Amino acid sequence: MTAATLRSVILKQWYLIALGIVFGIAGAALGSFFLLTPMYTSTATLRVVNGPDPAITTSAVSADRVIQTQIQLASTEPVLTQVAAQFPGLTPEALRREITVTAESNTNLFQVAVRDASPARAADIANAIATEMIADQQQVSAAYSQVGQDSVQLLITQTQNQIDSDTAKLNGLAPTSANAATSRELRAHIDALQAHLLRLEATLSQILASNADALIQLRVSEAAQPSSKPSQPVLPLNIAVGAGVGLVLGLLIAIMLEMLDQRVPTSSALAKLTSWPVLAGVASTASPSGVAGLQQDAENNRSAYRTLSTNLEFLGVERQIRSVAVASATQNDDSGPIAAQLALALARGGKRVILVDANWAQPSQAQRFGVTATRGLSDAVLAFKSPGTMGSAVEHYIFPSTVVDAPSLRIMPTGSPPPNASHILRSQAMKSLAQGLVAFGADLIVFDAPAILGSSDPRGLWGVSDGVLVVADLRQRERSKLLRAKARLADASATVLGSIAIGAPRDHSRLSLGAVSHDESQARENHRIDPWTYEREVERAKAISPES
Repeated sequence: MTAATLRSVILKQWYLIALGIVFGIAGAALGSFFLLTPMYTSTATLRVVNGPDPAITTSAVSADRVIQTQIQLASTEPVLTQVAAQFPGLTPEALRREITVTAESNTNLFQVAVRDASPARAADIANAIATEMIADQQQVSAAYSQVGQDSVQLLITQTQNQIDSDTAKLNGLAPTSANAATSRELRAHIDALQAHLLRLEATLSQILASNADALIQLRVSEAAQPSSKPSQPVLPLNIAVGAGVGLVLGLLIAIMLEMLDQRVPTSSALAKLTSWPVLAGVASTASPSGVAGLQQDAENNRSAYRTLSTNLEFLGVERQIRSVAVASATQNDDSGPIAAQLALALARGGKRVILVDANWAQPSQAQRFGVTATRGLSDAVLAFKSPGTMGSAVEHYIFPSTVVDAPSLRIMPTGSPPPNASHILRSQAMKSLAQGLVAFGADLIVFDAPAILGSSDPRGLWGVSDGVLVVADLRQRERSKLLRAKARLADASATVLGSIAIGAPRDHSRLSLGAVSHDESQARENHRIDPWTYEREVERAKAISPES
C-alpha cells in the first residue's frame, strides 16, 4: 500500500480511526479502575559504611563492589527463604517477582523496593529484607574479621570446588523419577554454596579495601514506609497505551474494510479506479427488455444518453471512430440497454447507425426494437466468410425498428447461436463483415458485446471495433471485477474510449467532454427521410436528369 493510498484511507475512514482511539482510551481507563489490582511500592534505603562508625564512609571503588554484591545477595534463595517465612502465604518465587534492588549512582546507597497489593505489607517486606541483609553481613563480618586474606581465598577456592563437584554430579544424573530427590538436594546444596561464595567474595573485597578491623558494613539509611498512592496501574501511561492500540486497531480495521469494500460509489471513484474517462452517468436502466423498457429508459435518461453520444462525437475528433463495442464486466451488468440507447441517440442526431447484437449469451436487441427476423450476425459472418463478398450483402441481415421512429437506425440481431462465439467474433470473416457494414453506408456501428469476463478468450470484438465503452453498475460491488476487466482489455490491447456509470448522480453535465447543440428541426427532418435510401435516390435522379 502506497503512502497516497494510506492517506486516502485515513481521510475516508477517519471517523473509524477516531472511534478506535476513543474506545482504546475508554478501555484503558475502565481496565485501570475495575480490572487491574492496585499495587503499592515501598522502598528501604541502605548505606554502605566503614566499621562500626557510620560517619566513616569507604572509598567509591570498594563501596561499588559491595553494593553490586549486595544487590545479587538480595535475590538469593537463602535471603528470600528467610524473609518469605515471616509472611504467611508468601513463597520465595513470588517474593523474587515483587522485589527490585537498585543502586543510586555516585552514592554509597542502594534501595530495596517491594511491590504488593497491601501498602503496609509492602513496607514490612522491604524492611524485613533490609534487616536480613544487615544480619547476614554482620554474621559474615563476625566470623571472618580475624581471618586473613589467604584464609578467605582458600575458603573461596574450596567452596568453588565444592560447587563444581556438585554441579558435575547434578549434570551426570539421568532425568528419571528415581533421581528426582537427589537432584533437588544437589540443587539446594549448590544454591547454599553459591550464596556462601558471594559472602566470602564480599568479605575478601572488604579485606582488600581496608584493614581487618574496619570491615564495610550495612546500615538502614531510610526505612520503608507504607505508600498512600498506588504505583500501578499508571493511569496516564495506560491511557497513552490504550490510545496507541486503538489507533493501530482502527487503522488496521479501516485498511481491511477498504480492501474488502468492492463498491465504486461515484463516477469520480470509477474514473480514479480504472483511469478511464466517464462519458456519461445513467441513473438506472429499465428492467423490461421490450419496447416498454426502451421507451422508459429513454425517458428517464434522455440527457445522459445525449451526453454520451455527444462525448463520443468529441472522441472522434482526434481519430476516426466507425465502430464501438459496448460491454460490461460481467453478465450481471447488462450492456444491452446502454448499447440500444446510444445507437438510438446517435440515429436521432442524424447519423446512420447499425446496432449489432453480438451478445449471444443475452440477446435482447431484436425484442427491444420489435425485429422478428431470424437472420442475423451469425448468418452474416458465414456470408462474409467467402472472399469478395460485397458490402451490399449486409442488407439481407439488417432490419429497421418497427416500434421506434428512427429511420437512421438499423438492427442486426444475433441470429442462430454459434457453438464457438468467441472464435467467430475474432475471425477474419467478422472483420470483413465490419468493413462491409461501413461500406454499406454506416456512419457508426454499435456492437452490443458479450461480457468482458464472460469468456476465457480475451480478444473477442476488441480487435474488430475501434474502441470499447465499458458499462459499470455503481450499484453493484464490483471493484475487483472492474480491475479484472481492465486487465483483460489491456491483455487484448483493446482501446478503451471510456466508461458509462449506471447508478450515477443525475448531474450529467459534469461528465460531458463538451456540448453540441443539435438543430431539433433538422433532426426531425432526418427522421422523415430514410438516410439509407436518400443518397441512392439522389444518384439515380442525377443519372436520369438531362442536366447531368
